[in-house]
Amino acid sequence: MMLKYSTYKSIYSPQTSLASSTGSVIISDKKSFSRLPRKSHVRMLLVIAVLVLSFTGFITAFASSSTPAKDPAYETIVVMSGDTLWNIALTHKPDGMDTRKYVHKLIVLNHLSDSGIAAGDVLNLPNIN
Repeated sequence: MMLKYSTYKSIYSPQTSLASSTGSVIISDKKSFSRLPRKSHVRMLLVIAVLVLSFTGFITAFASSSTPAKDPAYETIVVMSGDTLWNIALTHKPDGMDTRKYVHKLIVLNHLSDSGIAAGDVLNLPNIN
């Protein structure tokens, strides 16, 4: 036997069909938040990503420009006629340091391919503490 009348009441609002202006049918009466189309989501995410990367770049640029340069200030000398790396090393190396090591540091610091230098060349002297 089936009941003719029921006291059951749903907590959900009944589903109804609404026709939209495009002719498609919406089958929900639920309160829904307005959603952007999929293309708009992609565009919005792209804009947010570009903004985040831009701000990161600005912060990095300003942070690096505000820090003082850590390049050591080298003492420089001008090579005179008859000077050799060995003579320069003997004159400017710290006491107790091997002359060969100082000559090697001169070559590396000044980006020389060999120990050949000419009058008028400007050499940076290594800062040895």
